Amino acid sequence: MKNNFLENATLGKNEWWRYALSIFSAVAVIAIANIIIRQMLPIIKPLFPDNNYGKDLFTLCLVLLIFGVAVIAFMFTAKKLHKRSIMSIISNQNKFSWKLYFSGFLSWGGILFLSILVIDYGKFEAFLANFNPNHFLILLLLGIVAIGIQSFFEEVVLRAYFLQGLRLRINNTSLLIIINATIFGLLHFGYGIQSFLSSLIFGLAFVLIVMLQNRIEFVSGAHNANNLLLSLVFLDLSDAANEQFSWIINWVEFGLHIVSLILLIGLVCMFLSGDSKNFFLNLNHNGWIKKALFLFIAILLISQPSISQSNSISNEWIKNNVYTINNESTSVGKFKFLKEEISDKRIVFLGEATHYDGATFAARS
Repeated sequence: MKNNFLENATLGKNEWWRYALSIFSAVAVIAIANIIIRQMLPIIKPLFPDNNYGKDLFTLCLVLLIFGVAVIAFMFTAKKLHKRSIMSIISNQNKFSWKLYFSGFLSWGGILFLSILVIDYGKFEAFLANFNPNHFLILLLLGIVAIGIQSFFEEVVLRAYFLQGLRLRINNTSLLIIINATIFGLLHFGYGIQSFLSSLIFGLAFVLIVMLQNRIEFVSGAHNANNLLLSLVFLDLSDAANEQFSWIINWVEFGLHIVSLILLIGLVCMFLSGDSKNFFLNLNHNGWIKKALFLFIAILLISQPSISQSNSISNEWIKNNVYTINNESTSVGKFKFLKEEISDKRIVFLGEATHYDGATFAARS
């Protein structure tokens, strides 16, 4: 093992095609697993309850199956092709640190939970209103394993294996980190511009932590807490998977996300990094620390004007003014609320949420 985590890439055989083939094997396994599961859906889906709990349970089982197979395929291929130990990809030590893993899980989980409560307490209220302790316990235990494997897969492939491979070709530390974080952001671009920017900053922070600690256990645990908390408490798993692309940015949420990540980095520097002082001195010697600080401060300043602003439309307003229309119903009774709302209006404007929103046109017709 090398003292520097990134230098582990020089161990064993490290030609570029070995990296490409290892990553391709994992992607191929994910694609094949998805094809097989799609064919078996009519058989598998009836085995789960036909409600929100059943949908979440089904989704977590799929995540466990797909990424479990992907992790095994990747580790087997990488070990055989590179003729090196798996731990040399994960850490500069010979043993996996569960202490660091759960430190990351609890640290980022706590910070994220508090930050979301500040932004949108209504989501937590909705969670409490529908809370079922038995269902939640089952989803929590399954989620820790399933999402833990999924998040570990992303960390070991992108912020360990791929980062080490890039180091063989790129000596400029700032360029190395920016490329790695940008790729992570692009993988989340399909959910919208805010998802891309948040993932980009998330990637920058997590790469910094990996280089501080020379291992990925902490960020793997933090990534698990991130996805687990969002999926079980603040988001609907099935809805999140079908989320459409959006150009809208919630600057309050985005700004607080940056502040939270900076807080996490500070926590790591103070308590969870053995040699953070020398790390930052070395970065500063190469001029990288100035660039990193400039990038974080610039993004923070961009989002700062909106941090002090409140959301223009509150959850309470939405609850009292938004009506749900069932497009499958042919009864005109579903529009009964309109009589009270527009009976005294001379002109009524029929708008649309966006040009490709077919549901709006279906409801109006």
